[in-house]
Amino acid sequence: DEMADKYFLKIPPPINDDRRNWRYLYNGIWYAGKRRFDSALHYYHLFSFYAKAHGAGPLIKLDESLGNLHLAEKHFDTALVFFNEALRLSTKANDRNQVMKVYLYLSKTYNENGNYKEALKNARDLSQIANETGAKQMIRDAHFLLYQIFAHLQKTDSAFVHLQKYTTIKDSIDRDRSQ
Repeated sequence: DEMADKYFLKIPPPINDDRRNWRYLYNGIWYAGKRRFDSALHYYHLFSFYAKAHGAGPLIKLDESLGNLHLAEKHFDTALVFFNEALRLSTKANDRNQVMKVYLYLSKTYNENGNYKEALKNARDLSQIANETGAKQMIRDAHFLLYQIFAHLQKTDSAFVHLQKYTTIKDSIDRDRSQ
């Protein structure tokens, strides 16, 4: 783990200024994955200057990343602020792939903080768009979330139906990958 850190940090920043700025975001994501949240916040802060100057795409990624960091720290209210802003920007930009990702994160956040009504709403919104677009991984993830939410609500019949659908689509994705 320390060896990976050592080599990761030795990678020189790209010469192109845009790429260097995006590297700040990726460094932040990497540190967040290592649960080194102060370092992640430092790099997100550096990326924020670029994001604010370059519009919706970078801002969406920044809000999504900050939301995930706060979700990992169980700061649910703060995570929801960032995810809702990412949803607003993604919807305005008509970026359906990003909208699906944000619905996934919103549903996970609400599920973890016990707000099952909102978790269910966001999981259903995710499921609807995923089915419309045919995004198999998102369809799979929506069914898994719906399974978890219905299990928490002790609606075992609904939970079981979504677990079956999750397993079917997961098996299909696994088969596609192995071919």
